[in-house]
Amino acid sequence: AGVVMIWNMVHGKQFVGGFQFLSVNPDSVTVQWWFEFHFRWYPWEKLGIFVYDRKLGPVMEESLGALQRFVENPR
Repeated sequence: AGVVMIWNMVHGKQFVGGFQFLSVNPDSVTVQWWFEFHFRWYPWEKLGIFVYDRKLGPVMEESLGALQRFVENPR
């Protein structure tokens, strides 16, 4: 089970991503947060992969940590 999101950017580029629940157990949930980026063969576009990873990686980790704190917080 999961959620897929599609972002259509103003300049025509499209990004796809989402959340997928890999396992749900009584004491744990494993969530995968993913994005798909499609690059052409141009070397400067391939280098863009590293830029996205450097910028989005820490933000995604922080957001997943916030999600974990929210889910684990007793109400």
